[in-house]
Amino acid sequence: MSLINQMLKDLEARRAQPGGSMPPEGLPLLPAEPEIESRLRPRILLVGVLLFFLIGFGWWGYRALPPLPVSPLVVQALSPQPVTKPSVIAPVAPVARVTPVARVTPVARVNPVARVTPVAVKLKKSEKKQAKVVETVVAAPAKAEPLPVLAVTKVDRPLTSHEQAEAALQRALKAQQGGERTTTELELRQALALEPSHLVARETLAAHLYRAGRLDEAREVLRAGITEKSAPLPLRKSLARILLDQGDPEGAARALLPGGAPTVAQDSDFHQLLAAIYQRNGQFSAAAQTYRELLTIQRKNGVWWLGLGLALESGRSLAEAKQAYRTALEDPALQPGLGDFLRSRLAALAAEGGS
Repeated sequence: MSLINQMLKDLEARRAQPGGSMPPEGLPLLPAEPEIESRLRPRILLVGVLLFFLIGFGWWGYRALPPLPVSPLVVQALSPQPVTKPSVIAPVAPVARVTPVARVTPVARVNPVARVTPVAVKLKKSEKKQAKVVETVVAAPAKAEPLPVLAVTKVDRPLTSHEQAEAALQRALKAQQGGERTTTELELRQALALEPSHLVARETLAAHLYRAGRLDEAREVLRAGITEKSAPLPLRKSLARILLDQGDPEGAARALLPGGAPTVAQDSDFHQLLAAIYQRNGQFSAAAQTYRELLTIQRKNGVWWLGLGLALESGRSLAEAKQAYRTALEDPALQPGLGDFLRSRLAALAAEGGS
């Protein structure tokens, strides 16, 4: 293009000079490079805008299904109850500080005595009438001599870290019953400082922070108890619930799944939480399959039928969703608010078409 511009400049110079030669008739002068670019720029910009709108419209079409309007009551029913109390805590027996020593009972020492057998003595005939039989002589037993008694010595020993942690936990539970929140937290943190692997103390502290609305602190307490070598299921479930409450279903899945999953019969609470995570992540098929597995162990659970219906409706399996909603309404233990929601969904699906 620069060569052409140079030729155009030479032609302009010749034409400006007297007697300069003109280009042959019918041969138009080529426009300069800036002029060509100025003509093409609007067209390129228009094509780019059209491509942007086409890509955006295609993505919108792919994600066209709007989220279902779910009330907070439904969300609370489908998600297992948040952390409110730790696992069952067995009372800790007081630690004995003195090693008991058995007392030796005195034993009487008796000397053995030989028994003499009676002997008949033969006398003369003149003394037959005076014959006597020598009676058996038994020596009297010797006087009993008691053995010496061992002395009992009381020896104090220091408590182990586990025993100290148990004592701190018991003090925390007592303070919790008395409503002493500050003391409860201090004792629980002391128990974890003495024994970081104390599962009950960690669950109790996380529950205490959760009830106080300190979700970030509860989350960090739970995470500190999960390692690559040890991922206790109670801690994983509690952490997943908190992350789900904080609007992070992907993080909840990462917290819950590593470390293995129990069967539905062993822990239905785990699978109900997993189904709620699938639903929030938009994995509607996985959520529906999890609810079906739950219903195999408790066929008349209206909350699980409700969860199945929501997963099916979100996946646009409307006929199956309606049937799930109707079955959920048959549960007599269903909360009235959930019944109202189910009837509203059935009315909305009927308005879309079909019975």
